[in-house]
Amino acid sequence: MTLEERKQYIYNAMLDMIQADSDLTAEICDELDSWNGFLGDDRCYCMSDIDDLLYGKKPSEIIDLVTKDFDSSCEWFYFSIYGLESCDDRADFYLDYYSHEEILDEYLDNYSHCDLSNTDLEELAEIYDGYDEGDMEEETDEEFTERIDELVS
Repeated sequence: MTLEERKQYIYNAMLDMIQADSDLTAEICDELDSWNGFLGDDRCYCMSDIDDLLYGKKPSEIIDLVTKDFDSSCEWFYFSIYGLESCDDRADFYLDYYSHEEILDEYLDNYSHCDLSNTDLEELAEIYDGYDEGDMEEETDEEFTERIDELVS
């Protein structure tokens, strides 16, 4: 394998990880947002925080926010142009705005500022970022793929 093929292998392994784990996708988006505002206005809030966010609002302001079918039994909510809306899966919500590839690319640009619960993804990001020709001489293609695959599983 060439250096570029190995880096692509690492990238694909990381992409597979976030595509398979919606909690990890949401965590990455939240970490990036806390670092650089990645999500802008497109973020979900925990339903348990709704009272704090709406504290001090007039009933008419709350009614204006709550349009469509708002379900307070859902775990998450967000603000849209239609008002306050609820959702059960943050990752699905974020994927309405960003592809897995965009999320991963942004993560790779900023991983050193993120603290994920998935340390294997962090390790893969470090390997990807620092992988060079010298690393290729230290291990065979088979050893390389085994090392990366161990981190993915």
